[in-house]
Amino acid sequence: MHFVFRKITLGGDGQRVFVMRRVCKRCKAHVDEMDNRHWAVLHACSIDDRALAAFLAARVGDMYEDAPVHGNMKDEFVTVMTSGRSHRLAMNLLLDLCKQAAVEAACAPTRFAKAFDNELRGMVYYAVWKGTRATGLQRDEEEQLLVQWWRATLVEVREKVEQRIVHRTAIDKQAARESLANFVDKMSDISFHPCTCCSSLRADGHKVFSG
Repeated sequence: MHFVFRKITLGGDGQRVFVMRRVCKRCKAHVDEMDNRHWAVLHACSIDDRALAAFLAARVGDMYEDAPVHGNMKDEFVTVMTSGRSHRLAMNLLLDLCKQAAVEAACAPTRFAKAFDNELRGMVYYAVWKGTRATGLQRDEEEQLLVQWWRATLVEVREKVEQRIVHRTAIDKQAARESLANFVDKMSDISFHPCTCCSSLRADGHKVFSG
């Protein structure tokens, strides 16, 4: 049933989820049992850019499979349905996919570039470009939010990787550091390329992971 809700929302009619709940006992039971992860996936499907929404609909479920989802995503979904769709949501979700890939690559260990497939590269670049193409104060605000995400991500990724490789060999630990450095370079060269603050983001990344 959740697949049906995803397809409906991806098609631009997410409000029908609540209509179905009112008229169908089976739908009501399913909607009432949906947890925060289910609502987070529907939230991702509600993005107003069709290409980004389709990509995220296919991938975001894996991202939420084992990770906690912060905030009340049902309320967030209702807000999007009633007040308009959010592009910033798409950028944040895509960046979080990159963050997850960085952790998994470093712990494998393998280069981040191998996990950063061409489709994800293109979608993240597009989402960041679209999110920061405004001018003046609005662009400054979007870039500041991106800086905040990046700095928080650097700390989070470092802590998660350190916890998972603490008992690994010295060779694996060195490979993990190289993977994280590759993460910084690829995000700077591709994902953050449209941003005026690209150079400072790269510098911040190498500073955190060289410590």
